Amino acid sequence: MGVTSAKRPAGSHALCADQKSGWHSLIAAHLSQNLLEGKIAAASSSYRWLLAIGWLLAVSALAGPSWQRLPQPVYQLHTGKVLVMDMSLSMRATDIKPDRLTRARYKAIDLINQSAEGEMGLVAYAATAL
Repeated sequence: MGVTSAKRPAGSHALCADQKSGWHSLIAAHLSQNLLEGKIAAASSSYRWLLAIGWLLAVSALAGPSWQRLPQPVYQLHTGKVLVMDMSLSMRATDIKPDRLTRARYKAIDLINQSAEGEMGLVAYAATAL
């Protein structure tokens, strides 16, 4: 305030001392003006900015941002297919090479490999389907 200590009343010096921090009693007067006054406001302002930036980084990290767009399926085909195989003794006939059962097995494997989507079921029967 520009008022020197010689012109102050005796009681006002005690009020000013109460408003200062505890460091003023430990640090010399000519050093405390440069070290304590003015630096506190600047330091607290920089801490606030660091806290705000840290908070934004933490929130964005917890939100889990993705840097790549995930493919959205537009159309999905949910069809089921059933493969019915005859396992009777007539499939073991040797009129063709390989026998009918082995040919049916190869054909079933080819059908399963061609089916890209959906579910596949198998019904095997001999005399009657169970």
